[in-house]
Amino acid sequence: MRLANVGWVLCLVLGAPGMALSEPLPVVNIRVVDLTEIGRDRIVDSLDVTRSLFSSVDVAVAWTYCSGMSDDCSTPLEANEVWLRIVPGHATQDGWAHKWVSAGALGFSNLDADPDAAVMSTVFAGQVTRLAHAARASSRTLLGQVSAHEIAHLLLGTMNHTYTGLMAERWPTHTASRGRSFSADVGIQLRAAVLRRNRGRRHLVVPNGPVANGRRATVR
Repeated sequence: MRLANVGWVLCLVLGAPGMALSEPLPVVNIRVVDLTEIGRDRIVDSLDVTRSLFSSVDVAVAWTYCSGMSDDCSTPLEANEVWLRIVPGHATQDGWAHKWVSAGALGFSNLDADPDAAVMSTVFAGQVTRLAHAARASSRTLLGQVSAHEIAHLLLGTMNHTYTGLMAERWPTHTASRGRSFSADVGIQLRAAVLRRNRGRRHLVVPNGPVANGRRATVR
């Protein structure tokens, strides 16, 4: 009887034959189009913040840095890929956004009726830098947080915001230096969304100019 119990416990610990002990993390790949003069090193440094935020909810992030439209950035997107466009200035400059985006917006995302077809986010580096200076916060950290916020909108396919934390709609100056993270509920939804995209289809989207169609979500 005792031996049978031991065998049963070992079966629970080791698992059935062929069953993996742990599943690999779902992965989202970000194609980063840098149209600023910040410099690649600083952009990549801020994306480390983005990666850490997603890692905290068990989603892995990889990225392809696109300076212009290189061969790596002109191919159709894989199902688990999205665009992150980092532009200088703010929403009312150079035609990067439409009139529905407020001048103080830190970024926005173009959504789609099909949540898995949303693939384009834009972050206004100039506005992020101004907020960081006003709040005496790290522009690197803030840029990484805003990028994570907008990418999350794409993955979730929704304009919904939380009252606090990383997915809050408004980031007043007095809160800009605070640490932000995904809530547990948002984390569960993100993981499920990325798993679904990992099994999905390709999209062909080239990030030239503002995207006119679909719903939009902003952070400001």
